[in-house]
Amino acid sequence: MTVLRHIEDYGVRIRYVELWNEPDLPFFYSGTYEEFFEMYRAFAPAVKAAGFKVGGNGWAGALKAEKWLGQFLVDCRDGDVPLDFYTFHRYDTKVAKVLQRCHEVRKAMDDTGFADAECIIDEWGYDLRDAPYMGTVGGATFIASCLMQLPDAGISAQTHVLLVDPISDPNLGRFHGLTRRDGDPNPIFYAMREFEAFQATPRRIRTADDERVLAGVDESGKKLTILIANPSKKKPFNIALQLTGTASGTIREFTQASFVAGDGFGPGREIQLGADATSVVVAPETMTVIEAALA
Repeated sequence: MTVLRHIEDYGVRIRYVELWNEPDLPFFYSGTYEEFFEMYRAFAPAVKAAGFKVGGNGWAGALKAEKWLGQFLVDCRDGDVPLDFYTFHRYDTKVAKVLQRCHEVRKAMDDTGFADAECIIDEWGYDLRDAPYMGTVGGATFIASCLMQLPDAGISAQTHVLLVDPISDPNLGRFHGLTRRDGDPNPIFYAMREFEAFQATPRRIRTADDERVLAGVDESGKKLTILIANPSKKKPFNIALQLTGTASGTIREFTQASFVAGDGFGPGREIQLGADATSVVVAPETMTVIEAALA
């Protein structure tokens, strides 16, 4: 508890306390599952008694799902060991694979009696074997498509990007941070900024393709925002937008070319929406944002 109190003394709010990182991988933990759980059995009640949310186990998802997911949940339940949240990691080249793991973990929690516990994916993204792709607009679009779907997959919280890119040599490309060390924004910065702005449109509108489209209106019902992500590396995404009323606004695109040009999202152009379907084509590895005023 000394470390936790020390961090709090610096004014840092501690939301979750997790035990270990990827204990299913031998290079992070050399013990057995049984040894790990005995450690968690002692750790969790102490952290909980100190007033913190406690959980684990930072499962990498690479080895022994029957133990590190299934058995861990059963042992916590049967041993009455505190588990406020379960954490896991997932990297892949396919958005669907990331979401599939989220659904699997949430179902395992629900089926074991932890329906009220939070499901947290606290390390995830594009396949680490192609880490430089994370620093492209295509990588940012991949993350955007995942973010659109995480809530429906039962995810209550996620952590993805670092604040500062760990790559110090700009000649090596970009990687995982919101910015480079000199503060120069990486592509993910611009994507995250649009998601932050979207929080001002809390009334979500369901669409026919929620995997790639996130739409909502503000509290007044007058401002419409639509985020569209096409993580495909080859195929354009064509969507027909149709409203019962009318709306006029702007459409902006985020491409690798617009990022390299230094603009982030390119300049907006006018768009009109209404009862007649308006076709929007989103190029591969591109994110599009529409902001419009509803009549």
